[in-house]
Amino acid sequence: MTLVGVQVKLREMKPGMLSHELKEALGMPEGAPPPWLINMQRYGPPPSYPHLKIPGLNAPIPPGASFGYHPGGWGKPPVDE
Repeated sequence: MTLVGVQVKLREMKPGMLSHELKEALGMPEGAPPPWLINMQRYGPPPSYPHLKIPGLNAPIPPGASFGYHPGGWGKPPVDE
């Protein structure tokens, strides 16, 4: 892949959006939260992206999903706002 090809591919990607390949590599079933969500709920969002909306942290979770620590659960529900 050329440098130009890398730049074009990076323009299509957005922070917080996981590719199908990454979800598959992490073993994430459809509708499951990313494995780092629990740590983000504990320590906060990444400081480099203070306005990034993260489902389960500062944005609503997908329809049909539920909070909890069971497999596929979205951790603890938000307590503020």
